Amino acid sequence: MWSNIRASSDWLPLRIWDYDNQLGIQCLIKRLSGGINVVWAPLITVSERLNLDDLFNLVASDVTQPMYFRIGIRGTSNHNYLQTSSLSGWRATGGHLGAPETIELTILNEESDQLNLCSKNWKRNLSRGYNRNLFTELSTLPDIEEIARAVKEMYKLKSIRSFDWRARASHLRDYFGCTRGNLSTVVTRSEEGELLAIRSALIIANRAYDMIAVTTPLGRKCYASHVTMWQLINDLRRRGVTSYDLGGVDSITNPGVANFKSGLGGNLVHNEEDIHKSKPMLLLKPLDLFIRVHSKRARS
Repeated sequence: MWSNIRASSDWLPLRIWDYDNQLGIQCLIKRLSGGINVVWAPLITVSERLNLDDLFNLVASDVTQPMYFRIGIRGTSNHNYLQTSSLSGWRATGGHLGAPETIELTILNEESDQLNLCSKNWKRNLSRGYNRNLFTELSTLPDIEEIARAVKEMYKLKSIRSFDWRARASHLRDYFGCTRGNLSTVVTRSEEGELLAIRSALIIANRAYDMIAVTTPLGRKCYASHVTMWQLINDLRRRGVTSYDLGGVDSITNPGVANFKSGLGGNLVHNEEDIHKSKPMLLLKPLDLFIRVHSKRARS
């Protein structure tokens, strides 16, 4: 699925495994003009057992040179990774390509206990949504074209992105087709059958990951996102999920989404700044600048 989605923007998945040291990495790779390979590993977890130099060498052994390698650090680590690796070329970037924070929600056994985690405002909006006679359903294969149109409309309204795989019907078909048995998807409509909101999460073992979240302009007026999210959480509980990764939040650039997710009472996880390294080292600063500029344009 991700191979098809990323290939359209010239990114390909790269999975490398070192059986001797039990070290593996999954990341994205893209070749720029001039033959430079850019490798990006978003939000990996750094621990005492992970040696970043070994990781770099593992990737470098499978990728032709020259190479630029950037890592997003998930959560706040007690491991001083820069102190142990700075002599061999690792540097802090001073920022994030992804979101600076993520929210982890614990799925409790009882719905009433789950509701007690929510803020007063979130509970009030959920009640308002239920009073609007909204209709929700669990869907294994929703209307793909309808979702793509809704995503495009939402992004146009917010003016925050020019491209996203969720806005392309072909990518949505890959997503729903390849992961159907491991998805929880809730669709909310009005009494007239008009799409108001959709939310979809990918389930791996007892953990869920937020993947698609769409609310139409009409849905925003009747709190459809709250009802949709709550029904999805109920389904995750029924399926034995205990942890829900709500994805990244940025209270500065997108406060509405940040307030919505934080209102559920999850744990706010601060992500470390990205780190990077290149071979040869002279590529480090120019490629960092190139990626920053390109990233800003893609979100505009």
